[in-house]
Amino acid sequence: MRFNKKLVTTAVGASLALSAGAANAYVHADFYAIFFPYVVKDTNRTTVITVISANDSRTTSNQDLHIQYWTKSTTAANTAACEPNSSFMQITPNDIVSFDTAGLLGFPLFGDTTNAAPLGASIAYASPRHGYLLVDDANNDLAGGFWMELDFANGGAYGDIGLGVYNDTDLTNELFNAHSLLSDTTASITNASPVIFWPASVASTVFTVTPIGTNMLNSDNNSVVMQVFNSNLVQGAYDRNENGVDGTVPQTVRCVGRLTAAQLMPGVVANAAWAATGGWGYLANLGNGNALPAQTDPCSASGDCKAVVYQVDTSNAAGAGKFMSNATMITSYNGGN
Repeated sequence: MRFNKKLVTTAVGASLALSAGAANAYVHADFYAIFFPYVVKDTNRTTVITVISANDSRTTSNQDLHIQYWTKSTTAANTAACEPNSSFMQITPNDIVSFDTAGLLGFPLFGDTTNAAPLGASIAYASPRHGYLLVDDANNDLAGGFWMELDFANGGAYGDIGLGVYNDTDLTNELFNAHSLLSDTTASITNASPVIFWPASVASTVFTVTPIGTNMLNSDNNSVVMQVFNSNLVQGAYDRNENGVDGTVPQTVRCVGRLTAAQLMPGVVANAAWAATGGWGYLANLGNGNALPAQTDPCSASGDCKAVVYQVDTSNAAGAGKFMSNATMITSYNGGN
């Protein structure tokens, strides 16, 4: 399948312009790695990854960038393990390098002629896949990164900054709180975030969830449990007429996952009034309270596990064609403070 690179360039530019303000608040010139919490590979979907090199210590244009994926099939259970694949890429001082995780767009992108072709920058396994990506640097001088998912079938695109990493093994020590949904390991929703659900005729909602934990470069053993509650800690939500609707269940995600409203709230979405109006509830991260038996490397001994979560809303409007209309990072209501 061939894609119009002019349209791709326009979409990427628009997305990066929208995320530039957020990037300014999170820039530093000495990151060991950039963490991209959710990436995809499909016949019609890919994630464009961009990494920027600073000029602190780099003096050569070696294959310095280590590209480490952990992914699984999009049809696998959210509790399934991920599989790794990695490669290396050249980067030079004051450089900006872009590639796409599905390998749909070719290399180089956007007229970059100073770097040799990578040894293999895309997800190695057959599509469809999703997972997370860590791009680390032997010189510890990455300035930042950006990502953008392109949906060619529906005509959508959304993106955000990559998260800078100082520690090569333990992302629980990183300053991700402002970008994460923190966990509630007691009977409270102190860190939960209010989220909205559209009427079924308007849009469908999916949450991408990436648990943050230890040794993420070399292991996929982190998990979190997600559930929707109302303000009384009842397993339910509210419709647009303030009526409580019961019927939510906990969902465990290992490595990476996509949670639909039907998975999180089977009893709620089955309610006809809810389907007509939509509503809201608190999305809570319950930590790794029911971590899988095979996991030996939980994100923390206490079960206090953060997660990077995005809410992706896709239009269901009749006659309008499906398109990705919104993607929002869901963070703790207290701003991570």
